[in-house]
Amino acid sequence: MSRLFRLLQLAVGTADLSDGMFRVLIPILGLAIDRSALAITLVSLAVRLPGVIIAVPTGYLLDRTGRQPLFSLGSSVIRMVCTAGLCAMMAAGLESIPALCALAFVAIAASNVNDLAVQSSLPEYVTKDQLPAANSWIYSAQILLVQMVGPGAIGVMLGRASSAVALGIIAAFFALAAAVFASLVLASTGRTAERKQSTRPGFLYGFRYLAAHPALLGLALLAALNNLSYAMIFTFLPAWVIDPGPIGASPSTYGWVVAGMAVGSLAGGYFGSRLRTVLTNGRVTRWSFTFIAIGFAAVLPARLPVLVVGLAVYGFTIMIWNVRIVSFRQAAIPQGEFGRVNAAFRWFSMGAPALGALIAGSLSPLIDMRGVFVTAVAMPALAAVVTAARPITLDTEPEPAAQGA
Repeated sequence: MSRLFRLLQLAVGTADLSDGMFRVLIPILGLAIDRSALAITLVSLAVRLPGVIIAVPTGYLLDRTGRQPLFSLGSSVIRMVCTAGLCAMMAAGLESIPALCALAFVAIAASNVNDLAVQSSLPEYVTKDQLPAANSWIYSAQILLVQMVGPGAIGVMLGRASSAVALGIIAAFFALAAAVFASLVLASTGRTAERKQSTRPGFLYGFRYLAAHPALLGLALLAALNNLSYAMIFTFLPAWVIDPGPIGASPSTYGWVVAGMAVGSLAGGYFGSRLRTVLTNGRVTRWSFTFIAIGFAAVLPARLPVLVVGLAVYGFTIMIWNVRIVSFRQAAIPQGEFGRVNAAFRWFSMGAPALGALIAGSLSPLIDMRGVFVTAVAMPALAAVVTAARPITLDTEPEPAAQGA
């Protein structure tokens, strides 16, 4: 791996640690302010809606400018400012759901910009055959820091300090991430001229590309369905876990519940790259949604050990699936067009969580939280039947004629 990739690893890891603490703290802060279904839904939308709004313009700008490290630097600065603003609000006793949602929305939008920039820049730092290993590292580090270390740290901080102090610590970590990305910007100076520019103009070109390549479009729709179900479950999971919810746990325990999913994800990152002869692309695309449905179903018994094991199964499966799919996109899509095509792909996958939060909020007065969870489990279960019968083949060159055969 190149020296620039090692610097990218450090930058991404620092930002992900900050992001992991921030994402777990936001719904906990929302519950402390207002536990109504409307407030829970608004906070969930603030976290999940930015992806669908920011994806396409960000992908277009990435292709036009080629300055991915600069985008990542700006992302860290914006998140630092938003977190510091939340810290000041909580310290002054001026917390409110609208203010929390507004600042969380901007911070999560900046996080999505960073994700797109990192995925777009990765093929510049490693060779094509190194992409699966590089993506496995990126995703494993993200899971470890966002879903395990970050939530665990929040659990410890909330047990020993106030939410304002926790926000101040997160803001400091975002400042450190900005400093590391600034180093990457300086180290990457002059590389933008080396990027192969696309001859395919157009703000919406990524959607036309997906429409012409059925395998990529099918994968985008499956990613959207997974994220739709995930958002429906996690919109109400804090209220399901935290007392007076059915499980009756403490806020700090919820952080550890989310961290439990990371254990499965880390195992998926480790075994997914080392057992490729067993966990082939064909088996991954055929059976992933079966295990996704099983993992989601573990929320229904309202028993903490069952929930933790189920989330670990989900984490293991989705880690392998994500690494294979993003490596396929990076290898198959021309570099000068990757920003827009990847953004179009993520428009489906990142738009689905906002829709999932809306569906969950709309259904909860009619069928209660358990009914929302049952609906969320039914969708990947249906996808499991379809993918088991007709799995998508991951070819390195997704030509329309070949995929139509």
